[in-house]
Amino acid sequence: MTYVRGKRIKPSEFLNKPFEEITVQELKELNEKIRKMMQKEIDEAVKVYGKKPYDWKSFFQNFSKKMKFFPYFLPFGWPLLFAELESQKLDKKGTKKPLKISYKMFFSTLWKSPIILCYYIPILGWIPLLIKGYNKKALTKK
Repeated sequence: MTYVRGKRIKPSEFLNKPFEEITVQELKELNEKIRKMMQKEIDEAVKVYGKKPYDWKSFFQNFSKKMKFFPYFLPFGWPLLFAELESQKLDKKGTKKPLKISYKMFFSTLWKSPIILCYYIPILGWIPLLIKGYNKKALTKK
């Protein structure tokens, strides 16, 4: 998939007065102007990339080259990756080391944080995650 990022838009540059003095009508006009700019950029991107938005051949070539990073480069591996990054952040206390991704990390992360398995259980998995999240919020308020 090709991701296209548009140019930065600073709405304050379109208006010559402070925010407090802007009327609702001026905000609506600004909204329409920005929407048209963004739509124009999207239309241009579709002309360039729209013929082949998914390049499956390239995906599978990269997939085979990066097998040592499996499953972390696919969405279902992200909870494991985020948990490992979080544990390193908490353990290292400010020292930054490169993340060493391996199959061993997969199992060690699951061993350290079995709650991650709840991310893979539809709807019922939310219950333990919510309980854990609310418990952390209660602890931080004290």
